[in-house]
Amino acid sequence: MRLDGLEAADRIACRGSADRLYGTHMTKTSHLCTIAIVVLCMARTALAADRPAWPATLPVYDHIVIVIEENKNFEQILGGRSEAPYLRKLAAEGASFERMFAEEHFSQGNYFWLFSGSNQNVGFVDRVPSKANHPDYPFRSSNLGEQLIKKGLSFKGYSESLPNIGSAVEFDPPNCRAEQCVYARKHVPWISFANVPNGTTVETSSNLRFADFPKDYTTLPTVAFVVPNLNNDMHNGKPAQSIPTR
Repeated sequence: MRLDGLEAADRIACRGSADRLYGTHMTKTSHLCTIAIVVLCMARTALAADRPAWPATLPVYDHIVIVIEENKNFEQILGGRSEAPYLRKLAAEGASFERMFAEEHFSQGNYFWLFSGSNQNVGFVDRVPSKANHPDYPFRSSNLGEQLIKKGLSFKGYSESLPNIGSAVEFDPPNCRAEQCVYARKHVPWISFANVPNGTTVETSSNLRFADFPKDYTTLPTVAFVVPNLNNDMHNGKPAQSIPTR
């Protein structure tokens, strides 16, 4: 997945896990291993020589973009033999959260933790929740998207290889198996919440495709999640298959 198009004035690449904090994460041992965050904002970092007085209030960012990658330990991304030099470059310009860890082994639960502060009792498996297998589906508990919208702000999720805006399919291509699959809904938690809009247009849905990512960054939502497909999220593919991330 290309991160080049998401560059902005201030960028942060961090590490840790799907904790209850909505920040940037990369873990040493878990399956939700690398999360790079690009922050689009108006501020600039002052030079140390002429640093102004500490501000009375915290800065407020106009747009925050969270890019979620998978399944690599710290040394593989930020170590001396890194296979992801672009992400290593981003980290050098930002901060690394070295004491943050995932909540569980499987990916899906950690995505729910990251988005809602809970795994919504989906179990420690990657089975996508539905009315058939979960008594509380669709979920109505509080989550990042719902909280932003309630405050008059905005949230969108952009998933690579999502077949259509608002699609609730579990995998794509249809009826794929294992490494034949490219899109996986288990990495898209917001689709499982009744209090997060999911229409069929960019304006009415929070579940969007990569093609819907705005070229004009000033039109980005307040918070955006960007989820690469299974070929480009560093889970299964070899480095040569994800050249743009290098």
